[in-house]
Amino acid sequence: MQLNESKSVPEHLSLFTGTLSQLQDSGMAPFDDKLIFILLLMTLHDSWETLVVSLSNNPNLTFDGVRGSILQEKIRIR
Repeated sequence: MQLNESKSVPEHLSLFTGTLSQLQDSGMAPFDDKLIFILLLMTLHDSWETLVVSLSNNPNLTFDGVRGSILQEKIRIR
């Protein structure tokens, strides 16, 4: 599941969250917040590398914080 040019960032985040919910509902062990945001960062295109490195180095960041940062970066890029 890679963010690509044909999908909007909100659409990608919604798809990611939906897929995550399906995995958790299927009986897989719950994922902790850190793992979830790392998985989300892995779905971003290489062009997002600066943001990914920046967010990865923040030990206090939550999934909601990462999601917000991704949305803000997309707005900034426009």
